[in-house]
Amino acid sequence: MPVLTIVHTESSTGWGGQEIRIVLESMGLRARGHDVRLIGPRGGAVIDRARAMDIPAEAWDWNGAAGWFSIFRLARRLDSLSPSVVVTHSSRDAWVAALASRVSRSRPAVVRMRHLSTPVSTGRLTRWLYTGLSDLIVTTSEAIRRDLIERNGYPAERIVSIPTRVDPAAYNRPEACAGARLSMGIRDNDFVLGTVSVLRSWKGHDLLLDAARDLRAAVPGLRIVIVGDGPQRERLRARVEDEGLREIVTMTGHREDVAELLSAMDVFVFPSTGNEGVPQAVLQAMAAGLPVVASSLPSIAEVVREGETGLLFPPGDGPALVEKVLHLAGDADLRRRMGEAGRIQVRERFSESGMLDRLEEVYCKAALRRGRGGR
Repeated sequence: MPVLTIVHTESSTGWGGQEIRIVLESMGLRARGHDVRLIGPRGGAVIDRARAMDIPAEAWDWNGAAGWFSIFRLARRLDSLSPSVVVTHSSRDAWVAALASRVSRSRPAVVRMRHLSTPVSTGRLTRWLYTGLSDLIVTTSEAIRRDLIERNGYPAERIVSIPTRVDPAAYNRPEACAGARLSMGIRDNDFVLGTVSVLRSWKGHDLLLDAARDLRAAVPGLRIVIVGDGPQRERLRARVEDEGLREIVTMTGHREDVAELLSAMDVFVFPSTGNEGVPQAVLQAMAAGLPVVASSLPSIAEVVREGETGLLFPPGDGPALVEKVLHLAGDADLRRRMGEAGRIQVRERFSESGMLDRLEEVYCKAALRRGRGGR
């Protein structure tokens, strides 16, 4: 495998699954000897996180007029870095970086990474971005890949699905359960329903709080743990207070010790209503040996096998969510079997090393298309 110089670009200032993947992928490929760096948003969390992991990262003004006027300046920066591949992640940086790559003297390959399942515009300009300015497209789920082929008419041979994957051993932490429960004031015999995600409108936290009222009456010792931070934080906290749910709902905010918190849960719930690739949090929960109750979005259904590793319900269907949770709450043996099946599936299909193998292949293929095969 040739050594590649890979430049990731990101214009999103948030911190969620997309940004986490960039950092994890960069760490993994740097460990394999590739020169990987990031050009990220000024003031964005991903810049600080990348630097903390010794990933070279520089800030860029992507948005507004400054972003568009920086195309030629970015082209000069790319010439100084001489990348084999530029990997773009969000809309604005995809346009600016792809155009800069095409006017630069170094002429790096461009890979468009598509993380979300929201429909991509079928307009001509967007088609040009994905199939003209970009050499290859990588999606984070097979469902997103199919949509780009069937709905947008993009050539199948130019699109590869590479879901985000996890280190299974990092999330298998049963010894941490007692300490994690103690830290949250949860008793040993409580039934813990938990979720991990950025607190965004489509992540389904309202659906989970709706379900809390019915579940509290039916499940003795119910506790609900919501891990994460985001734009919906204050509204959700207010709702917990106003509806008298504080005794059973714990909102931890952003936490770095996700593996330990997962060990404290009995069932993992992921009630998202849209926009998902293959969620990292679901894979982490499965690696932790948890059965999963999740909405049946196509990308989620790729990993949560109905009746085998978890239970699925129609997106937005609160009564169905309650029914699935109650089914698992009443059957400890089923929870154990599903949790073990999930752990095996992550180990066999979603290991981090397999993701890095495939990314190396794709980036090398894209670089060779442009005569930038590395060294």
